[in-house]
Amino acid sequence: MKAFRHLVASILVTIIAVGLAQRANAATTRISFVVVSDIYQMSEQRLADGMIRGGFARLAAVVKAERAKGQPVIVAHMLATHSRPH
Repeated sequence: MKAFRHLVASILVTIIAVGLAQRANAATTRISFVVVSDIYQMSEQRLADGMIRGGFARLAAVVKAERAKGQPVIVAHMLATHSRPH
């Protein structure tokens, strides 16, 4: 949960900074956020529902497509944290 809060705080700070920059320059800046979580497999996998999911190659293709648009891209990996009661 701490990692999620850190990610949300980072995104909010970025959005606020962009907003302030827009006021200062009177220009619009578009940013793409690519947020992923629970990446454990390098390759794609067919899951029980028959859909193929995952894979770093697929993620790389998404990031490449976003960068090709010519705007800044922020890629964030959201870590899932699990805790056990003691």
